[in-house]
Amino acid sequence: NTELPGAGFPGGGISNPGTGGGVAFTWPLNSGQSWDVLAGQYSLCWCPGGVACTGKDDFAALVGSLTLVGPSSGQNAECSQTVQCAVQGIQGVGLSLQDKIMILESCGTGSPVTGFGGTGISSA
Repeated sequence: NTELPGAGFPGGGISNPGTGGGVAFTWPLNSGQSWDVLAGQYSLCWCPGGVACTGKDDFAALVGSLTLVGPSSGQNAECSQTVQCAVQGIQGVGLSLQDKIMILESCGTGSPVTGFGGTGISSA
């Protein structure tokens, strides 16, 4: 078998075994962990039970697609200390008017950065 292309997906892209009679699938994700994958569209490929399902060659049947919603990573913004900060042009897949951005020292675990209005969470 060849190396899986699922780097960044929990479990290397391989789901946990199916539940609900094989109709529901989840990916292993530890507490505090997130998907380190770019937003976009990916192929959902199936491997039948009874097969090792350890390499991409085992997943030859196309089931459909998975759209991973969220902002694209690697974007940068700049604000001046003397005017209201407005971050514009964020790119991604499936973004909505209800989305928000929060300024943290480290996403998911860091402290809010002091000096920003409110709690550091953007407003529409």
